[in-house]
Amino acid sequence: MIESNRTFENKDFTSEGLSKGEYDLCVFKNCNFSNFKISNFEFLECEFINCNLSNVDVVNTAFKEVKFMGCKVIGIDFSKCNPFLLELFFETCQLSYSIFYQLNAKGIVFKDCNLQEVDFTKADLSNAKFLNCDLLRALF
Repeated sequence: MIESNRTFENKDFTSEGLSKGEYDLCVFKNCNFSNFKISNFEFLECEFINCNLSNVDVVNTAFKEVKFMGCKVIGIDFSKCNPFLLELFFETCQLSYSIFYQLNAKGIVFKDCNLQEVDFTKADLSNAKFLNCDLLRALF
């Protein structure tokens, strides 16, 4: 299933569900994905705005040119994502306790984010930007 140029607003995917597939140029606004499995999904040039993605399962999930703005992204193990063409941008997000272990995160951008106790151990952070971020007890 492929969804393109669609906006999902005020959806609670923990009860409504979301069809597994490819999402191209989609916008997710004020949506709840908390503890939801988005394994094997593909997000291409999507935006997540003011969403709760805490503790989502992202095994083999593709995030290609994906922006997260004002999102709660706590406890996600990004090291389990599909690394092919991975490109992430985070602005004003809460990412505490997330994991980027051994991830090829070249050029990743964090702007005004809370990154407390995030694990960046052995991650390739070449050209990464940490702009006005709280990195208390983050591991590098």
